Amino acid sequence: MCMPKAPFGMSTFNHLYEADNTPWVIDTAQPVLIELAEQEKVVGDVLDLGCGTGDNSIMLAQRGHHVWGIDNSDTALSIARKKQAEQKVTDVTFIKGCAMDIVHFGEGFHTVIDSGFFHFLSDEEREQYLIGMRHVMFPHSRLFLLVLSDQEKNFTGPRALKRSVIRQLFSADNGFKVKNIEPTRYLLRDHPKGVKAWIATIVRQSSETTDSPS
Repeated sequence: MCMPKAPFGMSTFNHLYEADNTPWVIDTAQPVLIELAEQEKVVGDVLDLGCGTGDNSIMLAQRGHHVWGIDNSDTALSIARKKQAEQKVTDVTFIKGCAMDIVHFGEGFHTVIDSGFFHFLSDEEREQYLIGMRHVMFPHSRLFLLVLSDQEKNFTGPRALKRSVIRQLFSADNGFKVKNIEPTRYLLRDHPKGVKAWIATIVRQSSETTDSPS
């Protein structure tokens, strides 16, 4: 089972979940996110973008965070809510919505988690994503961005990113500061040892260029 290529419409995700063509669903939180939580680098209220079947959201809620998980797939959210009920986790709210439309959120978050969503986006969608991030993040809030790395040569997937591209996109001109970008592994169903990835820590800057929804 290979990763679907990007860019593609956000509605495609629901079809992938219905067809069980979702290699990123591993029924546990990504190890690098567990490590960040254990190191207490995840703080405050959390937004989990493209939460899928909810494993990262549930893990963070179990560690005392109030979590909102957003996904556009009814199938994924149904699985996430079932897991939530089975594990008796109350401090997570799963909501249906396109992660590209978070500019309409009335909430702000201290931490945003993106586990394998950003690398699916087209150039146009990346710009929309940045606008949304500026809307939902407070000054000094952090985004933990887990994306496929261009250093992986034995795996074909979505738009693997270079470090330089991450730094360019999340620049001071766009209202962010990249604190660090570290190599890690992104676990997949058919790659249980993971493929090469980056985990970027990105801080929201105080900026006069913040976009407001019209």
